[in-house]
Amino acid sequence: MKREWLPAEEVAKWGAQLGEAIRRVVLQLHLVAPNIVGLSVPDAETLLKEKEDDILQQLNLIEERIDAAANESEQTGIQANGESLTELLRE
Repeated sequence: MKREWLPAEEVAKWGAQLGEAIRRVVLQLHLVAPNIVGLSVPDAETLLKEKEDDILQQLNLIEERIDAAANESEQTGIQANGESLTELLRE
Protein backbone atom coordinates (compact mmCIF):
# COMPACT_ATOMS: atom_id res chain seq x y z
CA MET A 1 0.00 0.00 0.00
CA LYS A 2 1.42 3.33 -1.07
CA ARG A 3 1.01 6.16 1.41
CA GLU A 4 0.21 9.59 0.07
CA TRP A 5 -0.09 12.75 2.09
CA LEU A 6 -3.27 14.74 1.71
CA PRO A 7 -3.36 18.51 2.06
CA ALA A 8 -5.05 19.59 5.29
CA GLU A 9 -7.53 21.67 3.27
CA GLU A 10 -8.61 18.56 1.34
CA VAL A 11 -9.08 16.54 4.53
CA ALA A 12 -11.09 19.37 6.10
CA LYS A 13 -13.25 19.62 2.97
CA TRP A 14 -13.92 15.87 2.95
CA GLY A 15 -14.73 15.96 6.68
CA ALA A 16 -17.25 18.75 6.11
CA GLN A 17 -18.81 16.83 3.21
CA LEU A 18 -19.03 13.69 5.33
CA GLY A 19 -20.65 15.65 8.15
CA GLU A 20 -23.17 17.08 5.69
CA ALA A 21 -24.04 13.61 4.35
CA ILE A 22 -24.55 12.26 7.86
CA ARG A 23 -26.68 15.26 8.89
CA ARG A 24 -28.93 14.76 5.83
CA VAL A 25 -29.57 11.18 6.93
CA VAL A 26 -30.12 11.89 10.64
CA LEU A 27 -32.30 14.94 10.06
CA GLN A 28 -34.91 12.69 8.45
CA LEU A 29 -35.95 11.50 11.91
CA HIS A 30 -38.28 14.44 12.54
CA LEU A 31 -40.33 13.46 9.49
CA VAL A 32 -41.74 10.56 11.52
CA ALA A 33 -43.27 12.87 14.15
CA PRO A 34 -46.65 13.43 12.45
CA ASN A 35 -47.09 9.67 12.12
CA ILE A 36 -46.45 9.08 15.83
CA VAL A 37 -49.17 11.40 17.13
CA GLY A 38 -52.04 9.35 18.49
CA LEU A 39 -50.23 6.01 18.39
CA SER A 40 -49.92 3.75 21.39
CA VAL A 41 -46.49 3.58 22.98
CA PRO A 42 -45.71 0.13 21.51
CA ASP A 43 -46.78 1.27 18.02
CA ALA A 44 -44.75 4.48 18.34
CA GLU A 45 -41.70 2.45 19.42
CA THR A 46 -42.13 0.14 16.44
CA LEU A 47 -42.35 3.08 14.03
CA LEU A 48 -39.29 4.76 15.55
CA LYS A 49 -37.29 1.51 15.45
CA GLU A 50 -38.16 1.13 11.75
CA LYS A 51 -36.91 4.67 11.08
CA GLU A 52 -33.82 3.99 13.17
CA ASP A 53 -33.09 0.91 11.05
CA ASP A 54 -33.53 2.95 7.89
CA ILE A 55 -31.12 5.63 9.15
CA LEU A 56 -28.54 3.02 10.18
CA GLN A 57 -28.84 1.39 6.77
CA GLN A 58 -28.18 4.73 5.05
CA LEU A 59 -25.18 5.39 7.30
CA ASN A 60 -23.82 1.95 6.40
CA LEU A 61 -24.15 2.87 2.72
CA ILE A 62 -22.09 6.01 3.38
CA GLU A 63 -19.43 3.88 5.08
CA GLU A 64 -19.40 1.41 2.16
CA ARG A 65 -18.99 4.23 -0.35
CA ILE A 66 -16.14 5.75 1.65
CA ASP A 67 -14.43 2.35 1.80
CA ALA A 68 -14.87 1.90 -1.95
CA ALA A 69 -13.49 5.39 -2.61
CA ALA A 70 -10.52 4.72 -0.32
CA ASN A 71 -9.77 1.46 -2.10
CA GLU A 72 -10.04 3.14 -5.48
CA SER A 73 -7.90 6.07 -4.36
CA GLU A 74 -5.12 3.66 -3.40
CA GLN A 75 -5.08 2.53 -7.02
CA THR A 76 -5.71 5.81 -8.85
CA GLY A 77 -4.45 8.57 -6.57
CA ILE A 78 -5.77 10.80 -3.83
CA GLN A 79 -9.27 11.31 -5.29
CA ALA A 80 -11.23 8.54 -6.94
CA ASN A 81 -11.51 9.60 -10.59
CA GLY A 82 -11.39 13.24 -9.54
CA GLU A 83 -14.72 12.99 -7.71
CA SER A 84 -15.29 14.77 -4.45
CA LEU A 85 -16.50 12.88 -1.40
CA THR A 86 -19.96 14.41 -1.87
CA GLU A 87 -20.13 13.02 -5.41
CA LEU A 88 -19.12 9.58 -4.16
CA LEU A 89 -21.78 9.63 -1.44
CA ARG A 90 -24.67 10.55 -3.73
CA GLU A 91 -27.05 7.76 -4.66
